[in-house]
Formats: sequence, structure tokens, C-alpha cells
Amino acid sequence: PQLLNATGIAGGPKTADLDGTGHAFPESLTTLPTTVTVKGVPFTLGRTDQGNDHWIPDGQTARLPRGSRRLYLLGARTMSSEPSFVEAIRTASTVTTLPPLVTDWCQPSSWGEIEALAAEYRITPAGTQSIRCRLWATSLALPPRTAAVRIPTDRDLHIFSMTADTGSRALWQTRPLPPGYLDDRCPRMAKP
Repeated sequence: PQLLNATGIAGGPKTADLDGTGHAFPESLTTLPTTVTVKGVPFTLGRTDQGNDHWIPDGQTARLPRGSRRLYLLGARTMSSEPSFVEAIRTASTVTTLPPLVTDWCQPSSWGEIEALAAEYRITPAGTQSIRCRLWATSLALPPRTAAVRIPTDRDLHIFSMTADTGSRALWQTRPLPPGYLDDRCPRMAKP
């Protein structure tokens, strides 16, 4: 709960702002707090006393359980389906860049992630809009001995939950990137 810094699930107009323009998921999406299970992976969703239900990354580093092999994210992008990046940290000098491929919340899947929760409408500043909006679940393979992950600042990425898996086999995985895909995209990631 200490990472939760934004509100994206609303009870009505002007009670949340997922995308910076006053649009949000409706409360009918899910009741908080809860655990959502996607293909065997549990995601815990919560809400702070201030009403925050997700976090917008700002360079935070999250420690992982020893032996973590895979990171699962439950989230959505707003304003685009351009990927953000996660840094897998093994030691202070060994960092590997991984893309969490999460599609825009109101678009069909671009990256092969799994639709975890969906609503047939979204809250707007004036009421509601009929458009299918989703929370996506995505899976990232971690390099051996990854101790933590750092998610650089990205105002368009909204993370509702993360789960690390220490098992030896992936419960599921998203579509791999084509060769060379990251070559021209990694430089745009902000380094702390």
C-alpha cells in the first residue's frame, strides 16, 4: 500500500483520474480490497485511506523475494500503447532492461498480455462513456539472481499490483519481442 499514489477506480464523475483528463475505471470493475487471480497468478489490489488504488512509477525500486524468476504486473497504460521499461537489478553494476508490455486501457491487446479485468464503460468528467476498458496482466522473465526491479518515471503507466514468482516454470508468458526491438527504445528510459 505504501506505493499507491493515484486513484483510477471511481464511484462517479470527478472522484478519480486515471488518464489525467478525468477518466477512470468504474467501481463495478472490482471491489477493493481484493485478490484477482489470472491463470494461477494472484494479484492483491488495495486502497489507501486517501483512496489511492494504484501507483504511477517515479523511479521506485522494489526488492524481490530471493530466487524470483518471473515478475507479473497488473496494470494499464493511458494515452498510448508504447512500452515502458523495467530494470532488473542483480548487483549495483549489473542491470538488465526489460519491457513491461502493457497496452492502453481502452484498446485491444497490442502485446499479447492477458485481460485480467474489464468494464464496458468508463467514468468521464461528465458521466460515463461506452467503451471497453481493461486492466492487463503481463509477465516478465527475470535474469538469474535478480534482487530488485526499478520502474522508471512514466506518467502513463499505472500499476495496480505486482507478483514475483520463484517457481521454476512460467505459469504463462506474454509474446516475446522481435529481435532488435529494444535497440532504439532503451535510450528514452530515465536513469536515476
